[in-house]
Amino acid sequence: MKSRPTNLLRYSLNIKGLEYTTTWVEFPDIQAVYEKHGIEAVQTWKDGSPYYCLPVIHDLKTGKTIADSLLIAHYLDEVYPHTQRLVPENTYTLHAAFMTAYSDIFSADFYALVAPRTMKQLYDRSLEWQMSRRVGSEQKELESEAIGFKSVQKDLEKVEKWYKPGQTFVSGTQDLIFADLQLAGYLIWVRSLWGEDSEEWREILTWNNGRWKALFEKLKPFEEVL
Repeated sequence: MKSRPTNLLRYSLNIKGLEYTTTWVEFPDIQAVYEKHGIEAVQTWKDGSPYYCLPVIHDLKTGKTIADSLLIAHYLDEVYPHTQRLVPENTYTLHAAFMTAYSDIFSADFYALVAPRTMKQLYDRSLEWQMSRRVGSEQKELESEAIGFKSVQKDLEKVEKWYKPGQTFVSGTQDLIFADLQLAGYLIWVRSLWGEDSEEWREILTWNNGRWKALFEKLKPFEEVL
């Protein structure tokens, strides 16, 4: 992609204070990364074929290569216990359930919103690869932003009801955990596409009584792209 936004894995690594380098991979080349390191795909396309997706980490300390953001966060907690824990002990299952529930509510409207602008950010090889994977109704999704921000706002209003009054972060404390990063991972995609100074992004920061503004203020120190 032409832009390099922060994502939830980079947040995870930066919060834990772990040194790393980033290798950018175009979409057509992701499968080769999996094959090189002997990783099994953790997701599938609608036709059941393997869906090779990022992020992936390769840990030089242990020689292990891990895919899937939640699995990576859990791995980092176990291998580097002296750093801030992202998946508190005995909460892995709850995190997995949270991710599923959040995605079920949020994903369809969100991807319909960001897909057209995302496609414009892709280099030719990645654009051709993405277009080859999308036909029929999925193709229409890439051609329109009709669902828009209002649908996404309504989805976030549903998520808002999961919080107790006055609770800013998922844990109920001032400590960021992986579930917070997942929420941020979606929204920062909007920021990278529309721009931090855009009217759309400024509006999002006002939603839900400024909940997302508070989240991103907390995350600001951990956004450096290495």
